[in-house]
Formats: sequence, structure tokens, C-alpha cells
Amino acid sequence: MKKHIAINLKLSAGALFFIFILDMFLKNNSFTYHYFTVLYFSSIYMAQAIFLSILSNSPTRLPTIYAAATLLKMFVSLIFLALYYLFLSEPGEPRQKINFALFFIITYFTYLAVNTRSFFINTNEKQK
Repeated sequence: MKKHIAINLKLSAGALFFIFILDMFLKNNSFTYHYFTVLYFSSIYMAQAIFLSILSNSPTRLPTIYAAATLLKMFVSLIFLALYYLFLSEPGEPRQKINFALFFIITYFTYLAVNTRSFFINTNEKQK
């Protein structure tokens, strides 16, 4: 679990640094919610790591618990994105909405791929 959390922290630090660099060079001040997106994904994936380490005491239950946690993350992410569009986005700014949606989707799949890979590699290493 410590390795999983360390990977999430490194991924989050890299994403935050990337947003910071973009924010400095583009200077359009539309990156505020992007920072929150990275913090959201960082916290939700760390919560998943803790959740799985507590509940996955049986190797046969692990795939079911992991799939349920992934499905829950997908629904919570959909709610997060809907709340952004309903309450936080500025009306009349379609380009900003599209940019945020693309960033959100890319961040979602990046975290999903990195965490799935690291989780199952770490699980396989423990079984050997």
C-alpha cells in the first residue's frame, strides 16, 4: 500500500507541476479548477488504495472489490464533472469547458492506467 500511495503522490506532483508550468506560460488564469481536479484524483485513488488494503483479505474477492471500487470512482467522477458544469463553469465559455473536460478525461485515464498497473504489479509481487 505504501508503494501505491507513493506512486500516486509522484503522479500528482508531476501533474501539478505540469499545470503550474502551463499556467505560467499561458497566463489566462483558467487553470484553477485543473489543480482541484488533480487533488480530487489523488485523494480518490489514495482512498481506493486504503479501501482495497482493508477489504481485500482474500485473493478471490480482490477482482470483485477492485471492479466495484473502479465503478464507484467512475460514478463519483461523473458527478464531479457534472457539478463543475452546473455550478463552477462560466457561462458563455465553451472553449474553457471543452479544455477542462479534455483535461479531466486525460487525467482520469492516466490515473486509472498508472494505478491499475501499479496495483496489479504489486499484488503479483506479493504472491511470488
